[in-house]
Amino acid sequence: MNNKNSQSHENRKKLKVKLFIVLSLIFLIIFSFIKFYSLPIPIYTKLVSKSVIENYLNTENIEVKYDSKNNQYSAYIGDRRISYDHNMGTIYDSLVDAEIQKEADKLYTEYVNSKDFDNLELPEGIITYTSLNPADGTIARQKLYYLGVLECKDLNEEDSKNSIKNIVMDIIKELGNEFYITDLQFLYGNLNNVYEVDIHADSSLSLITESMIESNIIQKEEDQLSMKYLEWRDKNKK
Repeated sequence: MNNKNSQSHENRKKLKVKLFIVLSLIFLIIFSFIKFYSLPIPIYTKLVSKSVIENYLNTENIEVKYDSKNNQYSAYIGDRRISYDHNMGTIYDSLVDAEIQKEADKLYTEYVNSKDFDNLELPEGIITYTSLNPADGTIARQKLYYLGVLECKDLNEEDSKNSIKNIVMDIIKELGNEFYITDLQFLYGNLNNVYEVDIHADSSLSLITESMIESNIIQKEEDQLSMKYLEWRDKNKK
């Protein structure tokens, strides 16, 4: 009888050890997956986001909700949205972003009207997306969306890349020192093809440079070209 009890006890011990090992492996796999893909741990991220947003607003008892569209926790004050980017450690404030966008609109309008852009067709506007340092509200990073620039020239790949660098750096220079462009989405077409530049800042948050632009230029395949571009090309190509 004692032998049976002892064996049963031993089996239970082995089962517990196996269960512990299995649960540990599951936890390790989940943790590794979260770490590898930079996925936030929900409860921890919510608490941190709440604390950072409250410090930024200098207030307490702010309710934060998960914003699935932006994969962030956000607080809402009327139409104003304040979000914390856990991966980059930055704040988005829609009120501040809107004010900066107004300034960008003003500068872009002045830029378009300031000179004759030979063979260039520029879009009606640009879009800026601004992220802030939570501690002091200064600009941490900005993304510039400059989409739909068309150049009525038949350029080869090398000349296209040079033109892209010149166009992008020209608008960044025009925006001036008050802007801190670290991210970029630029869409450009000429009579030969369409090119896209998509730069997403890493943790260094470096300003956009010509070398960064050049290393991120992607030429579109023919089957990726929009009907609107193809009609423009057919109309202008001799």
